[in-house]
Amino acid sequence: EGQLIYSRYIDDLFSTSQFSSAEKIKVYGTKCSEAEKQFIAKMGEEKHTFEVAAFSTENYPASEAVEYGKNNAEKFAKYSLSVITVDDESEAKSILKQINANEITFEDAVSEKSQKYYSSADGAFTGGYSYQIENAIDNTDDLAKLTGLGKDTLSEVIRTKRGYSIFKGTGDKVAADFDNEETVNVVLSYMKQAEKGIIEEYFTKVAADFTSEAAITSFDKACAKFNVEKKDIAAFPINYANTEFYAKTTDVEDASAISSNAAAYKTMFSLKIDEISAPFILGNKIVVAKCAGIQNDTVTDFETVAEPLYQANQTTMQNTIMASDKVVDNFFA
Repeated sequence: EGQLIYSRYIDDLFSTSQFSSAEKIKVYGTKCSEAEKQFIAKMGEEKHTFEVAAFSTENYPASEAVEYGKNNAEKFAKYSLSVITVDDESEAKSILKQINANEITFEDAVSEKSQKYYSSADGAFTGGYSYQIENAIDNTDDLAKLTGLGKDTLSEVIRTKRGYSIFKGTGDKVAADFDNEETVNVVLSYMKQAEKGIIEEYFTKVAADFTSEAAITSFDKACAKFNVEKKDIAAFPINYANTEFYAKTTDVEDASAISSNAAAYKTMFSLKIDEISAPFILGNKIVVAKCAGIQNDTVTDFETVAEPLYQANQTTMQNTIMASDKVVDNFFA
């Protein structure tokens, strides 16, 4: 009896039952008018094709990274530290007091009391570059207290991003060697995580020069001069958030990231035929796009959007019901 009531209620709201499978007229549930189907379907009729030159931020030159590293050399100086970390400040202060009173060794405290949030099993701080130490501590003003530690010297209790820590100097500072490939790779990795804007700015300038060249000569000649592969993007409509109604941009090579980028959509779909865009960010690339064509594919079978519309309506109504403060966790039970 309970299941019949439940089924009747769900069927009233969401039924896919039909008077006639040929006519696709719903008995109950949400309906889609012919005007709605046509309106939605026609939104995907206009499609644009593009030629694209994409500069990947993954290809940031090592020479630029070296220049950044030399200008920020202290970030990449390496320090040898060990660390004890606990969750409670009073416990950390107690441990420090015990170590200073020779009641427990630093090594035993590492083994018996330390959470290994920032260290290996033996207490060695994982990653001793200055920027890594700075990332671990809660207050950047404490950085100097740690980078200035002498060998076998203990810090005061330092608040870290996870808990409270006592640091111990275990070796001498090693200055960054930017002739060393490993150091350069460290700088590149750091910049991709923390200085993405600098990398994007570099490629934006390169792409701006490309745009100027393309305007003077041609898109193809600019691609050849800047050694970048031109990609031809097949016709696709505006489909923000990759709805089910039109072709999904996840299938569009070198433009898939546009689905969640309203600014990129506006830039690309505002171009007139043969017009070249200013550089813009699209995913991990700086892109220059040229509109190669605009076409209108007239839709006559409006039923192609009917099922996605039913699904969208059903999802919306379910979300509305579930958002009610009258709904409790055992709703479906």
